[in-house]
Parts: sequence; structure tokens; C-alpha cells
Amino acid sequence: MDPKYIANLQPLLKHENFNVEKMKSASAVAASLCAWVLAMDKYYSISLVVGPKKLALGVAEKEYAELNEQLNAKKENLRIV
Repeated sequence: MDPKYIANLQPLLKHENFNVEKMKSASAVAASLCAWVLAMDKYYSISLVVGPKKLALGVAEKEYAELNEQLNAKKENLRIV
């Protein structure tokens, strides 16, 4: 999601009438759209935290695989001795 769109949505999200309960009184479609927008905002906020952690996990897994390969080679050398 583009941060520009999220920034443009913030005033709407802070509006006192922008919640699912208030929108239900207007229409079911408005309530569903409101729920979707709120969910996408929450998803964006969480992805800002989780995204870098996923990248770090990928780096750590690659490093683990390399070290595990070295360990297995040394174990094999020890077994031969």
C-alpha cells in the first residue's frame, strides 16, 4: 500500500462518525466499506512492524543454513578421523 494513500485516509479515520456502528445506520454497504478501510489501515500499520522482521528472518535463515552446512562438513571430517 502506498503511504500517500494512508496519509490521506488519516483524517477520515479519526472522524467521530467513521465507525462500523454509525455506518450501519446509513447502509450495510457503507458499514462493509468502513470495516474494510479500517482493516486495511490496521494491516498497513502491522505490516510496517512485520515487514522488517520478515527480512531479518530471511537473512538469519540464510546464515543458519550456511553455518549448518559448515557444521555438517566438520562432523563428517570428525567421523572420518
